[in-house]
Amino acid sequence: METNLKQFVESLLRDDAYAEFISESLFYSEYAAEPREWDSDEAKEFRAALTEAGVVCQHEDNYGGEGQGDDYWSVYSFARGDEKIYVQFNGWYASYNGAEFTEWYFVEPKEEVITVWVQPSN
Repeated sequence: METNLKQFVESLLRDDAYAEFISESLFYSEYAAEPREWDSDEAKEFRAALTEAGVVCQHEDNYGGEGQGDDYWSVYSFARGDEKIYVQFNGWYASYNGAEFTEWYFVEPKEEVITVWVQPSN
């Protein structure tokens, strides 16, 4: 029985073989869908598993680091056919330590409108 996209991605991300890859590549927004000569063996295996299942993984967004508080995260989309899901790789940042991965979870995009206050130019 073929699994749906969410089940497939969840089983892949829960696989202990990819734990280091998640915390060092996906969390830091370092993974690219296109192969690179410096890719780790885990990145190559992860890409091969996605390709075999017909899944495309793409970096969508990230936030965090120096001057941005203690929030640090990245979001990737996983798509197959007309299915598309998003996963956020979440953690924290401290200037004395750098960023630390804590967890991943499924998210959905939601557009929000905000008001910012700017000084008018004369």
